[in-house]
Amino acid sequence: MSNIRALTDEDIYYFNKKYKFELIENNKYILVYCSNYPNRKTIHSVDSGFSISTNRRKLKISKKAIDLWIEKYKDKYTLAEVQNALSSLIVTYQNISDESVDSQLARKTNKIKEI
Repeated sequence: MSNIRALTDEDIYYFNKKYKFELIENNKYILVYCSNYPNRKTIHSVDSGFSISTNRRKLKISKKAIDLWIEKYKDKYTLAEVQNALSSLIVTYQNISDESVDSQLARKTNKIKEI
């Protein structure tokens, strides 16, 4: 996993406002659509990651993020938020566990704490 970058709070706001993620066909696929253009839809298998490219930046959704989102977080967080939690943990060299992902999602920000 190279070139991983965590999203800024503004990026997360942008992705959450612009994109919606929905599980379809008995959780076999993720339907991604733009809230501005509801007829512009793409379908991705839950068996592999995918990317979303925008004018602002590119977001790579990993298989791990998809699995976690489906298993634990789909009713509370967006797929972009789960991916960003994973990316934040990776770039700060933290172990990825259920507890660390829970903690990162609960923070609701990517700003680093000042000591």
